[in-house]
Amino acid sequence: MSAFSNLPLVIEPADLAARLEAPELILVDLTSAARYAEGHLPGAHFVDPKQTQRGQPPAPGLAPEPAQLQALFGALGHRPEAVYVVYDDEGGGWAGRFIWLLDVIGHHRYHYLNGGLHAWLAEQRPLTRQVPSAGSAPVELQLDDAPTATRAYIESRLGADDLVIWDARSPAEYRGEKCFSARGGHIPGAINFEWTAAMDPARALRIREDIAERLQALGIVPEKEIITHCQTHHRSGLTYLLAKALGYPPGQGLRRLLGRVGQPARYAGPAMKRSSMKDRLFVISQYLLPHHLVSRLAGCLAECRLPWVKNTFIKWFVRHFQVDMREAQVEEPTAYEHFNAFFTRALKDDARPLDPTPGAILNPCDGAISQLGRIEQGRIFQAKGHSFSATELLGGDHQRAAPFMGGAFATVYLSPKDYHRVHMPVSGTLREMVYVPGRIFSVNTVTAQGVPELFARNERVVCLFDTEHGPMAMVLVGAMIVASIETVWAGLVTPPKRSLKSFRYDEAARAPIHLEKGAEMGRFKLGSTIVLLFGPDQVRWAEQLGPLSPVCMGEALGQAQEPATPT
Repeated sequence: MSAFSNLPLVIEPADLAARLEAPELILVDLTSAARYAEGHLPGAHFVDPKQTQRGQPPAPGLAPEPAQLQALFGALGHRPEAVYVVYDDEGGGWAGRFIWLLDVIGHHRYHYLNGGLHAWLAEQRPLTRQVPSAGSAPVELQLDDAPTATRAYIESRLGADDLVIWDARSPAEYRGEKCFSARGGHIPGAINFEWTAAMDPARALRIREDIAERLQALGIVPEKEIITHCQTHHRSGLTYLLAKALGYPPGQGLRRLLGRVGQPARYAGPAMKRSSMKDRLFVISQYLLPHHLVSRLAGCLAECRLPWVKNTFIKWFVRHFQVDMREAQVEEPTAYEHFNAFFTRALKDDARPLDPTPGAILNPCDGAISQLGRIEQGRIFQAKGHSFSATELLGGDHQRAAPFMGGAFATVYLSPKDYHRVHMPVSGTLREMVYVPGRIFSVNTVTAQGVPELFARNERVVCLFDTEHGPMAMVLVGAMIVASIETVWAGLVTPPKRSLKSFRYDEAARAPIHLEKGAEMGRFKLGSTIVLLFGPDQVRWAEQLGPLSPVCMGEALGQAQEPATPT
């Protein structure tokens, strides 16, 4: 008899601690490589959550290919008598997805550690840095499609009285107010219960004790077939796990929706606008215009101090873009010396409160998310059909770019109406600033979709920082009619002859410059874009953010992946 016999699907740290030496145990850690390296549960094998997925953003949610699954489970030492215990550090999303994969390979001997790493540490249980040996014997897997609901299956069952579609996304995504896929909205008849609402922060992210009652009240009941989904089949990992843990529905009635995106495009709402002839002509015009001449002329106008010129321009701008001057330290538009002074106006002290969450990565500016995700094979996703080189973005130096390979990126677009000062996402010490000359194409949705490698071609200022979370790059990308880019330590950045120029900030060159989290680091005169880079396993972006999400400076853009300390 197994040491795990008669235990429920969801077990507590004490249950696992008493069985760590059980020969049938395969303990799986789904946190991050950095956190695992700093300390993990004794005997745990690390599985990168990306190994459980296949596909490209914004929907990398497909199950891995059979060969990938065989390699994954072979390395874990999979065997028929094995009992898996899985945990993560985020409340069960990745752990639930792994349990779904176990169902896909037809292996049903598994448990979830309630609260994961947080619950283990809350009870002051030991961690280790020792890495168990990987398995080497090949494994043969028989895949089962019963836990999976395809688009065709959904279409055949849509509207059935005995079906519940459980949407694990945020309410804003469900309502279509935020859209991370081709279309916004939800599958007709779907019930929304966000995955994080199932976690109890007061109990180390354990499953809420009243979860069964809350689901029953919404109509997610055991008498019906349950199909649960999100966008990437990560958040719905937890909801899949929850339904199984609660014992419903019986038999093979629980499925996860699996397709190219988390929700079938047929049911998603209005389609994304395709490139029009007007858009294509606009992109063509970008190649023909004298970028730097246009920008210099715009800069002259923006610095004009003639009252009738600057006041007319500023008042039109406030009215046209609906700028809220109540946030500004100087509320009267005509009080500014020139348009640039208005455009880079300071805000009142309480206008942009900083997120107080420990480890929060702050959004550096007002604007909208253009893209965010992982740097894969050295490239950063720009728009459908386009990506650009991280090395080229940072000035073409492979050594400079190496710390960010496999890391995370976020691109934030500042529109003309936004607050145009840029602030520190975390505290950091400046190591290097690089001016990279280039074109200055307009930066907007149209050019992002139509100009290849846009952000690696435009003029830009690269700022490299050392932070408590590892290396960070902040890239201030110029655009047409952006008169200049400034930093608080160097002022206006305008190297002669528009040649690449590196400025070192260390003891041997210039005195180090340290900026606190939330402090101003630079500003744009007119609008453009910030590209933010972190190294591997340093940050996790906020789940609710995606392309076109509006953001304000000081809000949480993500969370630092703080390593646990072994005892």
